[in-house]
Amino acid sequence: DNAGVAGDAGALPQSGSRLSNSPAQGKTGANAASSPSTVSVSTGSAGAAEAVSACPVSGLKLASAFWTQMGKPMIAAKYPQYAGRIADGLVGHGSECYGFDDAYSQDQDFGPRFCLWLTDEDYAAIGTALQEDYERIAHAWRSEHSSADLPDSPATPRAQGTMRRDGVFRIGDFFETLTGYREAPPQDAPHEWLALDESTLATATNGRIFADALGIFSKTRQGFTFMPEDVRLSLISRRLGMLSQAGQYNLPRMLQRGDGAAAMTSIHEFTQAAISLVFLINNPVSVGYEPYYKWRFAALRRLSRRMATRLSDVCAQLEEILHLASAACFGVPGTTAEHKASTTATPPADRINAIIERICSDIVSELQREGLTSSQETFLEWQRPYVEEHIVSDAPCLHSL
Repeated sequence: DNAGVAGDAGALPQSGSRLSNSPAQGKTGANAASSPSTVSVSTGSAGAAEAVSACPVSGLKLASAFWTQMGKPMIAAKYPQYAGRIADGLVGHGSECYGFDDAYSQDQDFGPRFCLWLTDEDYAAIGTALQEDYERIAHAWRSEHSSADLPDSPATPRAQGTMRRDGVFRIGDFFETLTGYREAPPQDAPHEWLALDESTLATATNGRIFADALGIFSKTRQGFTFMPEDVRLSLISRRLGMLSQAGQYNLPRMLQRGDGAAAMTSIHEFTQAAISLVFLINNPVSVGYEPYYKWRFAALRRLSRRMATRLSDVCAQLEEILHLASAACFGVPGTTAEHKASTTATPPADRINAIIERICSDIVSELQREGLTSSQETFLEWQRPYVEEHIVSDAPCLHSL
């Protein structure tokens, strides 16, 4: 993370790189990456579902350029004695912190911004003055760069005041705002870790750190990446329970009852549990946590493309289930021509049930490879005791009833 943003990190976004009138205009594929004004939309299946694949300028690159050209020189000139004590980067709320920002992201809460993280002592000494200087250079940057360089992106109330996403922060205050904790819970406090949503942990550990010579911010942030192993195993067990309950048990029953709404809800629960499980199996300390719902599939697609990712086929299988869901639950044809045609061959409900069983079988195989089970049982509820045998702590919150 301390290496900064990949690519031309400190370069000013090219002039004329404004958004086209329609995000659907522009090139696609490899050519899109070389054109800063390109925005492309794909309407294909699974891998092509990342709707806007090109963006005039990424938020992380913009943040790095703003820091390199304005922030770093300002600190060197006005706060030289603190230059080696201030951590800077971009972490927290906002699609750009995940690297998922696109043309649609730039209509609000987007622009040149970075965070400056200070110890309590340093904040007491220079925090107010540094915030004023930060606001000054942000205004100067916007004044210097026309709308050809930066989109008109008004700030929403959720990104202002105590919830602001950039500027000067005490390190503890920053993490407390995101997670409720000034630093990660102790490793021997599983109940506290279980109270933190994975998406909350993702928000505290995403983004990039451009510089942190003191290392305090990086150490605090890293603490949130180290989910205790007992907690990870407990969450894996919980996800196995929901996968079996929602996908293997309740979904077929709701379809047989003709309750399409309940069947669709079961599919949703199965999908969310499966995405979480993939991240947990691959271990958040290595691959990060699943983000909040809006970007879960984008994150899962990105993870699935990585070398050596375990359960890498689950993403495409889940997307196939969602394509078939309307037909299975409400008798509505599939969402693509391929799936519409396929529903005449095999009933969508049967196809979904078959995919779910394949996913569950793959999960059991992965649990076996990791030494977490010796059972061949593919009804995942029965795998939970085998996984929980590996939990060392006897804390009740870690074990299923």
